Amino acid sequence: AVDPGHELAHTALAWVATVEGRHAEAREALNKYALKRNPTHSLSLAVAAALEIWKGDVRSADGVTKLATAAHPGAPRYFVSLAELLGTMHLY
Repeated sequence: AVDPGHELAHTALAWVATVEGRHAEAREALNKYALKRNPTHSLSLAVAAALEIWKGDVRSADGVTKLATAAHPGAPRYFVSLAELLGTMHLY
């Protein structure tokens, strides 16, 4: 069965929108679908943090990181995904 509300599908759309500079669309996919369904989804949180870093809101990005590490000790998937996305966005 296909699940149109699956958080990974919406996160993938948000990832692509983020890389392409369509940040409002990315935020909508995350907030309206992915994080609403699973608020601790590592990949969704990584995209959310990248969007906060892009707009210069390091404090909000830190909050997302705290949520990720609280939900997933060490948060390896979160940090690897965030690093990959920031690299793709040329935010070294």
